[in-house]
Amino acid sequence: TVAMGLLGTAAGGMLLDRISKASAHTPDNTNTKTIDKKDGAGWLRRGEKKTQPAKKEEQAGGRGIVTSSLVLCSTLTALAMPFLFLAFAQPPGTSLSVFYLGMVIGEFLLFATTAPLNGVFLWCVSSAERSMSLAVANLLIHLLGDVLS
Repeated sequence: TVAMGLLGTAAGGMLLDRISKASAHTPDNTNTKTIDKKDGAGWLRRGEKKTQPAKKEEQAGGRGIVTSSLVLCSTLTALAMPFLFLAFAQPPGTSLSVFYLGMVIGEFLLFATTAPLNGVFLWCVSSAERSMSLAVANLLIHLLGDVLS
């Protein structure tokens, strides 16, 4: 479980990076623009780069990565279900190798959703609220998951 957690989380992050590069989505809400600026003496310096908050219509590109992340999470979860069903639906007395194979692949695919899901928690709020977003998400995951069991 620990090995599949580490490998699956890393694989999910790399898969999300590959998808976001292919889609050319940018999850942050800042843009670097070249602007003309006057210095203190009134002289104009051309081509200085300055980072500014993005406008609302420019932030829409970040929504694309959120959608891609959620689609990736849904796809990975759907792919994991047959393997986990295969692992647990074995009749008594069958080989344990089928159980272990289904568990390893199913856990890997489920843990691969961790990185994209945490990215969604961060990208849906402003940068000042990101720590609270992860804290609330972590609390709800545990309250709705392992506390009930």
